Amino acid sequence: DLERRSRFYPGHGLERIVEYHERQDTRYATAAVDLSRKYAKPVLVATELADAQPGNSGIVKLKELGAFFNGVLPGTGTGDARLLLGFLNNQILDYSAIHIVDPFGCELRDYIQRFDPELKKL
Repeated sequence: DLERRSRFYPGHGLERIVEYHERQDTRYATAAVDLSRKYAKPVLVATELADAQPGNSGIVKLKELGAFFNGVLPGTGTGDARLLLGFLNNQILDYSAIHIVDPFGCELRDYIQRFDPELKKL
């Protein structure tokens, strides 16, 4: 998405590069979910793209396949924290067993629980 908004696009050979990256991002997302299903294990994807570039083809594909925002990976305190997109693959979490002291952490847990697609299946 960001590359497509560049003043050098289209032209300068960027079309081929952009299309390559979009295919790679989509393949990565699909492979992560396929492996999760094959081995019956959850998958977490840590990325700044979900926040900075929500239209990124990999993020779009992950969401299409059922991934959802489910946490924050702390950074070094320089604004480099990453949003976590997860594909839980039939993992039913007991949110009442997650003990959090920080009020913001509790708010984040409650938000994640509200959007957990696995709970909607129950």
